[in-house]
Amino acid sequence: MSLFFSYCASPDDSAESRILLNPLILREGRIISDPSPGRKYDVVTMGITLFGSIQPGLRTRTVKDNTNNGNHGLDQEVLDGDLFLKMPSAYYRYALQWCVYSKWTVAETANLLTGCVPHRPMFLRGEDHKALDDEVLVNENKVRLALNNELETSRSKKYFAETYIRTINILPWARKTGIAVPLQLMSAARQVQQEADSVSYTTPMLEACDWVVASYWQAGDLREPPSEGEIIQAVLQQFPDLTGPESEMVETVCRHPYAKLP
Repeated sequence: MSLFFSYCASPDDSAESRILLNPLILREGRIISDPSPGRKYDVVTMGITLFGSIQPGLRTRTVKDNTNNGNHGLDQEVLDGDLFLKMPSAYYRYALQWCVYSKWTVAETANLLTGCVPHRPMFLRGEDHKALDDEVLVNENKVRLALNNELETSRSKKYFAETYIRTINILPWARKTGIAVPLQLMSAARQVQQEADSVSYTTPMLEACDWVVASYWQAGDLREPPSEGEIIQAVLQQFPDLTGPESEMVETVCRHPYAKLP
């Protein structure tokens, strides 16, 4: 996120006549905060001119890159196929992960509701991306207008000025607002909720610990306990997603105290 200063000026005003007015906050080249609603701004920073009519807290996409030596990151190359297009093949995987989180950022919310991966950046190269940017902006502006009303928010404790939205409120609000929520996002939310209702908290390492306890220690022979290597190899075979160090940790945590005696 960058902080620029805005000037009260018209496009044909000279730079010398511009009066420093108010700070304008931009993220990835997008206007996300404007303290003076409805004013016109000509903001020139590093040769990138932004000009448009601003509404409180909303973003515009009227960006012209008039630099002579590169795009300064506004037009980015997409190096991983269709990831940043609408409804990419990886969308459901990201939707599942984000539905586990109890809160989303505003940008993540807009991206997911549009059918994009949550971390999709703006201003990628190509007409398809420009059209998709506009779709994301429409949803993001709807989200911002609902903040602290229909959508409950909280401030990040780690990142300055980052606003989070409670995930549980987002999809009901979006359907009520008339946003066409992607079916894969709805399906991911249902799957996460069903798993939360059916089982207690777990992780792959906790599942491995349960298996080691049941297989080796509940009815194990503490006089002649299994070796560390035997259990580690068994864990690696039973839980192939775990790494060697993780399997060692599982073995250490589960080993009976008496089995550690010389």
